[in-house]
Amino acid sequence: MVEEDLTGQILAAGTFDPIFFFTPGISNRFNSLRIPLFSWLFQLSKQDATKTRGCNLAFWKDDFIAVNGYNNTFSGWGSEDNEFAARLINAGIKKVRLKMAANCYHLHHKCNSKAEVEANEYRYMETIRYNIISCLNGYAEV
Repeated sequence: MVEEDLTGQILAAGTFDPIFFFTPGISNRFNSLRIPLFSWLFQLSKQDATKTRGCNLAFWKDDFIAVNGYNNTFSGWGSEDNEFAARLINAGIKKVRLKMAANCYHLHHKCNSKAEVEANEYRYMETIRYNIISCLNGYAEV
């Protein structure tokens, strides 16, 4: 998590040096560690969508299209990344965790409104409950 001041410096410069554990202007320092030898300790044994973060998410284009991408009915902050990951998992696509094997820098930004958190969480839980694979209002806007 890159704090606001450091984010501003990075964006103004258009480039930045790697961020390390002791770099000023970051929080959640543990996530700045990259020690691939130990990454196996953090592999998930079960395939679930909890704690999925879009900023750290990568996928194949064909898999994205197969589940019709992100669900456009989500509004504001909350659960859209988990719901998307749940549909990928429901479609049989395996999740791979890269903690300590790769770094991702989350630049500071304004948060979206949390007014729809409950509705978003409900949509996510429905995806799990009914094993939904493809959303109606997504990439293809069916």
